[in-house]
Amino acid sequence: SHGLKIANLQEGKLKASGVHQGFIVMYIDKEPVKSVDELKYRFETKQGGTLIEGIYPNGQRAYYGLGL
Repeated sequence: SHGLKIANLQEGKLKASGVHQGFIVMYIDKEPVKSVDELKYRFETKQGGTLIEGIYPNGQRAYYGLGL
């Protein structure tokens, strides 16, 4: 019912923190992600650290911290 798959990962914060192409972002700071606009808004307005939770297509769950 929620989540965004990263189809084209370019240089930036996500790649620098270890995220790989194909990762499905499910939660940001424990809140479900439902749209690209919502994802952008959360990154633009967030101050301090951010926890990204998600899953890869092979079923592996992953957690990444940004701005810590």
